[in-house]
Amino acid sequence: MVNGGVVRGCDLLILGRQLRQLTQEEVAELYGVSRSTYWRWEKGMTPVPYDDLCAICATIFKLELDCLRGMADAA
Repeated sequence: MVNGGVVRGCDLLILGRQLRQLTQEEVAELYGVSRSTYWRWEKGMTPVPYDDLCAICATIFKLELDCLRGMADAA
């Protein structure tokens, strides 16, 4: 998941979604973006804006960004 010690936003989205056992469609709907937008964020095709990443982690995944980052580093 981590490339060269760098945790990317797309990696955090995948990890958070998997931890909460949500589909991409569910996260997109809950957050209010299109499924295709969320899919591009997760695939790393489009960088996820930092504010959106923080908001998704807090409101959808109910996880602090630093906590999720720590889990990704440990994986």
